Amino acid sequence: MEGGMPLLLSAVWLTAAGLIYNPLGAWLDDKVNSRRGMYMISFAGIIISTSCWLL
Repeated sequence: MEGGMPLLLSAVWLTAAGLIYNPLGAWLDDKVNSRRGMYMISFAGIIISTSCWLL
């Protein structure tokens, strides 16, 4: 992609992460109370996302 679109997508992603995912993650951490499990699920999501991106 060229032009302003990557910058716009980055801005939208960072805004969504700051406003939505941080409070949601804090709430989920209180409910699940297992950081190891959350880290394992997050790492699996990163691996799946990266492998799909590389295809």
